[in-house]
Amino acid sequence: MLLYPVVQLIWQLTSSVYIDCQDSMYQPELYAYIGDGNSSWWFFGFCTQLILATLIVFTPKRVEYLKNSLNDYTNNFILINASKCILLLFYIVIYVDLFRHPIPFFKGIDRVEYLNINTGIIIRIVLRLVYHICFYLGVMFYQIYKLRRKINNMYLYFLVLTLIYLFLIGHKYSTPFMAVCSFLVPVGLLLLDCEGFVISIRKNVKTTLRNNKLFNKINNAHVLWWSTIFVSMFSIAVFQHILVKYQTKEHIKNYFVGRIFVGQGKVWWTTYNRVIRQKDWNLEDTIDKILLHPLYEYKGNTSLVFLMHKTMGHKTYDRVKSGFLYTGAYPAILLELFGPFFSYLAAFLMALIYCWLLYFVLKYIVTNRYLNLLFLYPIYYKIFMFNVDGGVNFLKNTFFYLAVSVFLLLQFSRFTLSSRRKRNLGQAQKSS
Repeated sequence: MLLYPVVQLIWQLTSSVYIDCQDSMYQPELYAYIGDGNSSWWFFGFCTQLILATLIVFTPKRVEYLKNSLNDYTNNFILINASKCILLLFYIVIYVDLFRHPIPFFKGIDRVEYLNINTGIIIRIVLRLVYHICFYLGVMFYQIYKLRRKINNMYLYFLVLTLIYLFLIGHKYSTPFMAVCSFLVPVGLLLLDCEGFVISIRKNVKTTLRNNKLFNKINNAHVLWWSTIFVSMFSIAVFQHILVKYQTKEHIKNYFVGRIFVGQGKVWWTTYNRVIRQKDWNLEDTIDKILLHPLYEYKGNTSLVFLMHKTMGHKTYDRVKSGFLYTGAYPAILLELFGPFFSYLAAFLMALIYCWLLYFVLKYIVTNRYLNLLFLYPIYYKIFMFNVDGGVNFLKNTFFYLAVSVFLLLQFSRFTLSSRRKRNLGQAQKSS
């Protein structure tokens, strides 16, 4: 349930350690020298805030409550059957639209280049909602297991179709991984019933193998042969744009080093160097350029554009215009907003809010309070994205405040009805 933020923080921490161990290396994408310092120690301090917040919110008592709720059954067959029909129609529409356009497969075209060529509205809507779609796929997968105590493969197939779709339009790394993590948030509840869930998986696999005539005819040689073909094709497809664009071994080596060991931590290191070492930070300027008057009128993650601009200056415009942005705006943006020391307090508060929202999302799933979940999840998602990429654009998003208002109204209505019910019950007991 915390897979994506944990992996993201570990990757950034590893990158920070690698950069700190370098004496000085020129980073052409930043037009600056980076390396040497204690940025990884500061970053580790931010990692501990998420760990502490998780321990505070997910106490054994609350985890036990979620586990016990797995035994509460509610008939949701109408909802499940309706969702299957809607999802089937949805995937037919998006795949028909996809095959109407050229697919960037084995052509060395990146996802940004593909979107510049294909301006179809359906693809853009899917990319905007893909994490929400995968989350609700996980919710339905969880509900079917809760009702029948067995695995239903249909929602797994829908998830695979989503990943294939992302793969075909050029998304090969973070987007598919985050889509899977979104699916695993509700599915992670099943791990609370770990023994029963594992038994269900075993039964599902055995039943599939036993009842399928095709599997009965397959021997180990066939499995090895087809597995080798699949892995080979997948590997070539994942690295096709690397093999096309980077012709020499040196270029490929630099690409991997830059992406794995430098890319995740370079924005953090430059911010650490500027704010902590050089004491160069200005709260008013930061708020103005990420919220009030964003640089280059960018509608995406203005925090990241601001951090890039602080290092690269006006050369950032070329990167933004081409659609290529770096990663690692969190927790760097907290240093720009709150300075070296108050940023730790801000990180702890945001991690605490994130963990509380995650807990209530899980609580509403296990108690079947879908209306509350419908309005809480967009709020949770925005806070989650802040704890991942540092984006604060949701503070200017009207829909975010609408979701907050409706969610609070639902909670107030529920509290009022509950209080009235208790009052009437008390009066009835007194009169009797």
